[in-house]
Amino acid sequence: AGSVTFNSAVGDAITDTGTGIFLNNVGQDVNVTADTELTGAEGIDIDGGSGTFTFTDTDITNVTGVAAIEINGGTSNINFQADSSATKTAGAAQSLINVTNGHNGTMTYAGTGNATIDDGLQFNDADGTYNFTGTVTLNGGDAGIDILNGSSGTFTFADTTITSPTGTALNVDASFANVNFQTNSSITQTANNAIAVNVNDHSVGTVDVDGTVTATNGTGLQFNDADGIYRFDGTTVLNGGDAGVDILAASAGTFTFTDTTITNPTGVAFNIDASSANVNFE
Repeated sequence: AGSVTFNSAVGDAITDTGTGIFLNNVGQDVNVTADTELTGAEGIDIDGGSGTFTFTDTDITNVTGVAAIEINGGTSNINFQADSSATKTAGAAQSLINVTNGHNGTMTYAGTGNATIDDGLQFNDADGTYNFTGTVTLNGGDAGIDILNGSSGTFTFADTTITSPTGTALNVDASFANVNFQTNSSITQTANNAIAVNVNDHSVGTVDVDGTVTATNGTGLQFNDADGIYRFDGTTVLNGGDAGVDILAASAGTFTFTDTTITNPTGVAFNIDASSANVNFE
């Protein structure tokens, strides 16, 4: 299928204040190794396609039209290298990363990500493998992680920090996803009356939270019709508001909590209702 490479050594070799990099049903491999600055309406927009797309030294800053990185369907593999970055701190309210429409390739995000507005990382019918190995900071607006609408992919977050979004910090809804939220990652919900972790209508899959979870507000950990495997092996501190654990609505999964403390919520601390769950509170 051939390949296309942009590898100029000139500083700011690619500078765009318009529609950014648009790859429409591309089957070739595309390598962008030149110093690239995208600051316009769009950043990287991948629509369908089956190639492998690699971005080195690519910085996407406060694009105004769509997500900084938009992936719509296809089977492409995307490599966003460690010296690249995506930032959403000003401008129109758009996601940092948005994956939709049955994408089924591998995305490796080794760069840095920073969002202080809008809704952070969005996965809507995302069926591939998504590895976030770089430092991702979601701190402001509703910037969290949402895995939605039939997503059946595998999601790994190695160094992701979520701080007090106005909505749910980590949300898995109507999906079959496997989620690994690793040791260096953390969720803090202190400023808003919102959920720290929510799993709803999850018939199969594993959600493994090895990072820390701290909630002094909101409703803590919520599970509705959750039939998969759920492990909280990191330190979880629920201390304020109604922050507890609720396992509800015919949940039949297996739940393990190895280092979880619940202190004086306004409601029930640990609530299992209308469910047949297997629970280990270790």
